[in-house]
Amino acid sequence: MGRQVKRQISRARRTKAVLGNRSKKLVDISMMIMTLVAKTRKPPAHSVKNILGGPRHNQATAPA
Repeated sequence: MGRQVKRQISRARRTKAVLGNRSKKLVDISMMIMTLVAKTRKPPAHSVKNILGGPRHNQATAPA
């Protein structure tokens, strides 16, 4: 193993750790955003469902 290869590996490990932490934070933030969006979108969605006629129109077809 050359010295540069070792350095590259250690650098990769370090960046991986940083990215891992960052991605975790991003996931948390995105989850919060998703929950907020869900809370804000829920009443209109339900009213639309009632108008359209019940649970036939499932979440998959609803706009994200």
